[in-house]
Amino acid sequence: MILNVNRVLSGCAVLLFLAYAAAIAQPDKPEFKPIPNYQDSQDPPDFVQVDKQPIPLKTVQPQYPDSARRAGIEGTVYVKILVDKEGKARKAVVIKSDAEIFNEPSVKAALGWTFKPAMLNGKPVAVWAALPFHFKLGSKK
Repeated sequence: MILNVNRVLSGCAVLLFLAYAAAIAQPDKPEFKPIPNYQDSQDPPDFVQVDKQPIPLKTVQPQYPDSARRAGIEGTVYVKILVDKEGKARKAVVIKSDAEIFNEPSVKAALGWTFKPAMLNGKPVAVWAALPFHFKLGSKK
């Protein structure tokens, strides 16, 4: 009888080992994570598919810094702005700049823009848009 109990226990141990080995041998399955509804969040992803892009209604030109004007500095700043569902510029981030001195005036100007909002399926959606701001000195005669 003792011999039979040992065989049963050994058989159970083998089964447990095989079940454990099978469990760890399987590749991890990715955990399901729903994609947040960008329409309800503050910041949409960098790219949002839309039917219509936002259309500028009011633009603001940045102020040329006096120190840059005196030094003869020119350049371009590219600003990424968050256009909300109402068409207002909510955030502005410099994505590329030729001269740091132009960054702050560009961000301030971008935040003053208003748009007809982007549309998806007939509803306004928040999107990111990129704006270039060019700083050029007048021609010298």
